[in-house]
Amino acid sequence: MNRAFASLISAWPRSRTSRDGDRIELPSYDPLLADHRESSDSVRIAAGKPSGSSSPRASWRARGSAPILCVITLAIGFLLARYGLPGRRTASGLAYPSEANVWSEFGDGSDEVRVGTKPTDLLEPCKRTILLPWSSFSAGMGSLVTASMQAMLFAKKHDYEFIFSRDANYYGTFLDSFEPTDHTRCRVTEDMYAQTDRAQLHTVTSEAYRGPEPARDVQATDRVMLAGADAIVMNWWVRNMTYGDISELDSLPPSSAYSPRPGSDTIPALFRKRFYQYSALSAEFFRMSPKIRALRDKYKWDLGLEGAAKKPTIGVHFRGGDKLTMECRPSAQLSCGNITVHCMAARDALQSFAPAYPSFDIKSSKVRLLLMSAEPDAPRLFQSEPICAEHFTVETFPHEGTDKSYVQSDFRAMPLEKRIEDTHRFLAEIDILANWVDAAVVSANSNAGRLIMTRGGPTRVINEHRVRSVDIPWHPFQFPPFAGYCDGTRPCYPPP
Repeated sequence: MNRAFASLISAWPRSRTSRDGDRIELPSYDPLLADHRESSDSVRIAAGKPSGSSSPRASWRARGSAPILCVITLAIGFLLARYGLPGRRTASGLAYPSEANVWSEFGDGSDEVRVGTKPTDLLEPCKRTILLPWSSFSAGMGSLVTASMQAMLFAKKHDYEFIFSRDANYYGTFLDSFEPTDHTRCRVTEDMYAQTDRAQLHTVTSEAYRGPEPARDVQATDRVMLAGADAIVMNWWVRNMTYGDISELDSLPPSSAYSPRPGSDTIPALFRKRFYQYSALSAEFFRMSPKIRALRDKYKWDLGLEGAAKKPTIGVHFRGGDKLTMECRPSAQLSCGNITVHCMAARDALQSFAPAYPSFDIKSSKVRLLLMSAEPDAPRLFQSEPICAEHFTVETFPHEGTDKSYVQSDFRAMPLEKRIEDTHRFLAEIDILANWVDAAVVSANSNAGRLIMTRGGPTRVINEHRVRSVDIPWHPFQFPPFAGYCDGTRPCYPPP
């Protein structure tokens, strides 16, 4: 993943953020303006809670007109129920024909229900849109999701509707893996999928001065496109939105390559708001297709993960292959494929959740370690590690794909049908580790690991610590940030 984005960075002016050797002083960013940080209302909305702002109805109440409003509302409701007028709106924002008393024969009450499949009205066409050309992203699926979420933050801040194109990349099309997005505010029309007559996203950001094209006024630019090179600019933009000075990274919890981090360190306070937002975006935009959900359910049932169980199941995601050889420099802060640290973290998770199984004796019985990895030798490595051998029986998902250590170029050389099948397995396994095992150990240095966290969401990650990182904490960037060395915008690592 990072190699693809690193190749884009060279096209942009470099800033001095790291060097070999000792810790260096990094440049401070200008303090962020108040409107650069999301309001408390936006956080509540991202978490699914109501905003605290006043509404027209509140103004009516302030003028003592609540009884009038109630009478009008009841009258309109009666007319809609009695005459089947348009008014029953679904989650898509459209109204459909509806009738009351449809199921009264079966004692199901007289509630109004939808009785047609064609909407009685249409939303207005979207005016402001950001298009992500799916085919322009050739890095890993995890990095593509991260780039999408960063651009979605920009879309929400500047009132754009976010659209995925219908073309294909190495993973197939967006619709090969995910359900169509429900656009609840406006209607997407065919012409909005065209990539012509769209401004590059970086030209409407505060980072536009870095690029070769002239800057544009974001409020006056209605159609924008997120090209591959724009992902670097989005990384800068999210950094500036998230913290105002490099010294704020000093608040990140310490990480170690030799011992696992406690679950409470997985989402640091500095990135907590972003984690809530990314989790909400994952649930809204990346809803797995029926085919992937069916595969996920098959895994779930075959593995006995739904219903009563006598002992816990601990999941582990292990990213090896080209991630280790080309993107992970050995360091005192990065696990970089350290099997022992993964097993230590799995044992810690087991000790945390074993009490939920009264009949299970952790001292005399082993539990299942469900391993997600593209590495053919990973099961042997985990089973032979002393800590894992003492506490776990290693079990894997079905392994197909290239049947050798994962290298992205080998994946791209497979036939399209095989690549799509492999992508479906990948996404189904991610959902299993995120939501259906007792606990999961991942590395936040991996895009897949961070994707597992966002799919698990705040309840499983922040509240229950069921999904935890083996080394560094979760972050919202394309590259890991390290206090004093890396700000998350470039591939740099702390010294060994």
